[in-house]
Amino acid sequence: MALIKCSECGHMVSDKATKCPKCGCPTKEATVPHQEDVASDDMLVYDEEEDPTKKWLYGIIALLLAAIGGGGYWWYSQSKGEQKVQLFVEQFLKAVETGDREAVRNLYPYAADTADSLTAPQSDFMASKIEESDHYKVVWNKDVWLEIAPWEKEGWTIISSQGFFAWPDNVMVFAKKTGQWKAGLTDKELAERMSDDKFKKTLMDEFCTAFKKKVIQKGSLQVLEPSMYELDEWTLGMVISNSNDVQILGNDYKVTMLIRDQYLYLNNMDENEAWFSGSIRGKDIPPNGETTLTHVLEGYQGVKDSSVKIQWNITNQQLFDKYFVAKGDEYDNYLKHKY
Repeated sequence: MALIKCSECGHMVSDKATKCPKCGCPTKEATVPHQEDVASDDMLVYDEEEDPTKKWLYGIIALLLAAIGGGGYWWYSQSKGEQKVQLFVEQFLKAVETGDREAVRNLYPYAADTADSLTAPQSDFMASKIEESDHYKVVWNKDVWLEIAPWEKEGWTIISSQGFFAWPDNVMVFAKKTGQWKAGLTDKELAERMSDDKFKKTLMDEFCTAFKKKVIQKGSLQVLEPSMYELDEWTLGMVISNSNDVQILGNDYKVTMLIRDQYLYLNNMDENEAWFSGSIRGKDIPPNGETTLTHVLEGYQGVKDSSVKIQWNITNQQLFDKYFVAKGDEYDNYLKHKY
């Protein structure tokens, strides 16, 4: 036998009784609400286990948690890689600043074997992974950067750069004027161009040959002033023409003359015997202009023939350094003839 509670007065009554002995209320229906509650509880349990909407929600939450975890790992791995690259770059910069060539060789072999010298930027840099690659690019500005690749034992090595190779100022000035150096080229490309020693020699030889051909004697010897009879002196002159676009200084050249006398020729003397042989100091010649050189001779008898030769008092290197004016396309023209 079990006891149940009367729904009216709350008195405990046997489940066999048909009515409450206290208030007389029927008790058979009193059990119904309790049966309904049990049924209701069963239904709630069923809904929680089988509701497809809640199952979908739990799935979404699981996916989000997995994504967050994976994204965190990716961010961590990316950050870890950039930290390693940053340490590597700082090590390289220190090697450059201290002139530690052996350390540079370990970190950037090509630079150690090729660069005339290296320069380290003093500003901050940013490192980022190159898309679809395990390489990193370290950037200071658009003209200064390094490309770094993985190396043995989780190390790194520099495979390319821009703005790190340096040359002496006079070499750079010449390279920029002639187009041998160009902005936007990698250090490796510049090193190959800057180490091309044949370029400057070829350019210098071609320039000096063309320059000298434009400095010539114009016409023949002329008698400028007849001599006084008593002194028998004559002033001879020659015109030297310069068709270059620059002024030529008189100290840089001289004129040698060989004059054979007409009188000696008529008297059947040795035709190779010179009446006058010597040199005349040069005078400044304006661009695309001319000047007249003079020489006083004694005992002038007329000239059978003469030869005039312009000789330079400076070497080809000195002439090139002094008179060459670059147009900016010299290296491109050199490459066209080279290949």
